[in-house]
Amino acid sequence: MDYMARRLQYKVRELLKEHFLTPTFMKLTIAQLEQVQEHVPDVVKVPHHRTLSISIINRDVYREALYSDLNDPENDSHVIQLGLVSRKFSSMRVKDDRHRINSMKAHGFEPLLPRITLKDRKLLLHLPFQQEKEKRDHSKPTSSKNANGVKVGMGIDLGLKHLATISIWDEKNKKEMARYFISPRQLLDMVLDETTGKFRYQDRLKGDQNVYIHSNIKSTLIRLRQQISELQRRKNEYEQRYVEGTIKKYKVRLKWNVIRRQVSQCWARVYRINLQLVNHLNNCIMKIARFWNVSTIKVEDLRFSTHSRKQDAGLFIAFW
Repeated sequence: MDYMARRLQYKVRELLKEHFLTPTFMKLTIAQLEQVQEHVPDVVKVPHHRTLSISIINRDVYREALYSDLNDPENDSHVIQLGLVSRKFSSMRVKDDRHRINSMKAHGFEPLLPRITLKDRKLLLHLPFQQEKEKRDHSKPTSSKNANGVKVGMGIDLGLKHLATISIWDEKNKKEMARYFISPRQLLDMVLDETTGKFRYQDRLKGDQNVYIHSNIKSTLIRLRQQISELQRRKNEYEQRYVEGTIKKYKVRLKWNVIRRQVSQCWARVYRINLQLVNHLNNCIMKIARFWNVSTIKVEDLRFSTHSRKQDAGLFIAFW
């Protein structure tokens, strides 16, 4: 169908050139265009910029370099960086002849995310301030060393096969002490033994023949995604029949409403399962940290995947 459409398009172009683009028609067209070119200011109006206001909501498109050198009153070299594309910035200088930014920072105020306004071909920076609050570190443990006097740190990475990979390190000797691979089986079927620091199966999962019955949450998610795909196909097919004119007012039909409700319920169930896994994972991480008396927890920075394409971040990270 695409090939036939393209061939038809080329054929129409040939017929248009043959029947309409005659020498007489071309001369008249060129004469009209030359006349329009001579009177362009009368035909086309001068463009005017309307007022446009944009509120900056995150640091992915905005950066700031606001200096507060009170010893040099002439220093008003405030620079901001704006980017229409994530992590691609353009530097702009902020004009502050009255040194208002330095004065606000000297009185204990810190700048927040601004609002950019375009007015009369000028960019106006509306920069709000708030008073600096006393910073408190709530993550300091009561004891930064374990029973053997070793300072322990924890690193958490997002795994490709497992939900998380946890590494326990001796920060002084730079030596790995233990490693945990957290999968849905450890979260749902097993529990961390607080005496050995290892996972063991729960006794309630034993069957009649003294065999553990494993829960397979992965197959449940796969089955749900397949069910959603099938329901979405039926819903799109129903809407396509409406577009072609086979049926009328598909939104008021019971069948379309039932399918739409089923799709919504399936996605809600997927969300609840993912939320359950996250809650179990948080609880498991804290149990491991308490067992090893961890003083520092370092987590992999995945903020780059928020505004990245799926090809760059990977389908697994983009989905999670």
